[in-house]
Amino acid sequence: MSTTSISINRNAELLLYQISEKHDILGFTIENHPSGAKLYDFSNANIEGSLFLSRILMSDLSVVQLCPVKARIKAQSGTIDLNLIDISTQHPLLSCMASLYAGWTVKAKKTVDGKKKTYFKAMGSGPARALAQVERDLYAFLDYTDSYSSAVLFLETAQKPDENVITYVSEKCRIEPKDLHILYAPTTSLAGSVQIASRVVETALHKFKELGIDLRWVVSGCGSCPIAPVLKDPMKAMGVTNDCIMFTGKVTLSMDIPTGLESKFISLFKKSPSNASPSYGKPFIKTLQDAGGDFYKIDSGLFAPAQITVINRTTNNIFTEGDLAPEKLDFTE
Repeated sequence: MSTTSISINRNAELLLYQISEKHDILGFTIENHPSGAKLYDFSNANIEGSLFLSRILMSDLSVVQLCPVKARIKAQSGTIDLNLIDISTQHPLLSCMASLYAGWTVKAKKTVDGKKKTYFKAMGSGPARALAQVERDLYAFLDYTDSYSSAVLFLETAQKPDENVITYVSEKCRIEPKDLHILYAPTTSLAGSVQIASRVVETALHKFKELGIDLRWVVSGCGSCPIAPVLKDPMKAMGVTNDCIMFTGKVTLSMDIPTGLESKFISLFKKSPSNASPSYGKPFIKTLQDAGGDFYKIDSGLFAPAQITVINRTTNNIFTEGDLAPEKLDFTE
């Protein structure tokens, strides 16, 4: 991706300002912190507010909408009708990798009995990551920098960010706290289910990067994923939201793959869907339990859509790998 003049933080902030005028209708609250930072609690956002949240996390560079009909899923736990989120973008690397990808672990510590202990920890996603540059190698690969004066960050947590979190994030982004927007919601919320389902295209791109496929060949992307029912148990909620992507997420990417490299691409592409992982087949929560609760012991190849289709515009060849497996979903609380 060549350097672009698009500021993803500016894009996200403009959309955030637009929807802030009707925050009560969309179901989220806004708090002006004494430091000047603004905190946006999406824990009780309705479906429209949750869709806007996903648009903000992709810096308003993707179309995010519900499919006109629900998906009838014949799951392991019984037949259920679920809303289906539909994502399409002409800026896949900016919207998905530079902005949406949850690549920043935000932590805050305080002194307890004379020792520094972590009391706040959440995965951070959104365009503020491009200012913080914690993921330096990723942004060097993307050849992208953002020098906007404000930052928009989303934290997947039920815990309200406090002054220490605000100070940490603003210092990393090299901005004043008054120019910081922090949005947050737990996985155990509608906003949590929606924003995770909206990552279906991003997970395909991330898997491609892990496999060594050149993301600069990707021209555009679209995808769909059922929105998981809201479960109140945090571990189960995390499980079913990931399961929806790896068992029923579907992605199509338009790419410009050089003719002479297509056969090499195919050999890597076969490893891209979730069912190529040796850990595939069990509900995510079971896989996590088998790993002793340690994410880093889980095969990273599992985090991918169920089915991926690639259209190579160079040769007009179309390739599809993976299968939809809704029968593996289990939505029991």
